[in-house]
Amino acid sequence: LNAAKIFADLYKQKGSGTAGWCETQMTAAVTLLRDSHGRIPADDPSYLADAAGGFWHKGSYQYQMWCDGQYMGPAMWAEWLGTFKNSGYTGWATEWADIANQLDICCKYTYSVEDHLFFHAMNAYVNTASCPWAVASGTEHSKEAWGRGAGWLFAALVDILEYMPAGIDVKANFTYPDGVAATDVDSKTRLTYYLKLMADGLAARQDASGCWPQLLR
Repeated sequence: LNAAKIFADLYKQKGSGTAGWCETQMTAAVTLLRDSHGRIPADDPSYLADAAGGFWHKGSYQYQMWCDGQYMGPAMWAEWLGTFKNSGYTGWATEWADIANQLDICCKYTYSVEDHLFFHAMNAYVNTASCPWAVASGTEHSKEAWGRGAGWLFAALVDILEYMPAGIDVKANFTYPDGVAATDVDSKTRLTYYLKLMADGLAARQDASGCWPQLLR
């Protein structure tokens, strides 16, 4: 799916003469993600209620969301919306809210207040015995905070924020992963906050060479 971003780049380089063809190609990937990819079910007590609608990482990792998955799917979808659609598109607000939901879920359940890190993945299945690393960590998230996974999430947030409009999916009352409460926050404000949380956690682990370890914890 992520490879479909090449069509947005091609359109930007070649101009409006390629718009229809490029959009058709990229739309195929977006449609597969949006309409056919597995999602965490709603109204099912076996799964975290506020994780409903989140994309499974892939078929062999059902009911898990990974930080790197946010770059492969939602970031591609956001680039398609930002490149080929505008506010007059009938799915504009709904689809941006769906993209924001992916990041809200992933960031809420992968963040560790104690470590100031976003861990590699989260499990939305309430019976955590089905997911050994969730049992090992005592939370819904994996035991490891993986440098590469954090990098994918960081890149996803940056890429999505490049296109995400203000004023979408406003939450009257919202609590960030670090426990800070907010009112009337839109999706762009929330994603910007996640980006700052991630930047602070990563900066604290940067060594003298300017690099980071692969396992952040």
